Amino acid sequence: MAIEVTLPVDLKPKQVFTGLYPVFNALNKDRTSFDYHVHVPVFGAHAADAEKLRLQLLTIKSDELSVSRVWPPQGPHIIHPYFSGYFPGKLLEVVTEVVEKHRGESSVMIHPITGLQFAEHSCFARWYGAKVPEALDWEKLKKIDRDAGLTYPGL
Repeated sequence: MAIEVTLPVDLKPKQVFTGLYPVFNALNKDRTSFDYHVHVPVFGAHAADAEKLRLQLLTIKSDELSVSRVWPPQGPHIIHPYFSGYFPGKLLEVVTEVVEKHRGESSVMIHPITGLQFAEHSCFARWYGAKVPEALDWEKLKKIDRDAGLTYPGL
């Protein structure tokens, strides 16, 4: 059985995620907080800024933050090399402060991990710097959700 997910056009980046959709609540009913991903495309004139940010993120003193090396395009990240990080919600403020202070001109996306891949990378995503939506394979993200029984009407 497919579960429909309605995405609001006017979702604000800092809006609280809990309670927005029945499917969201069903997938996340036992959560009291979210884990997060940070994604940073590494390309062009801003590659040096992205690498400086990666090194700054590595200075955060926490065993619960993992920051990857720079990966070649793969998965839904299809155009640019990128690095990513994974961290619990209790580190969101610290990670956000480092991103805001040290991203330079690089583009950065932070999103909660909710089980809704397409929504995580679109309406739940918070961008710092220029948005780089063309760097993601939206069809692949929708397929991941469809394979899990989720559909996005009109997309």
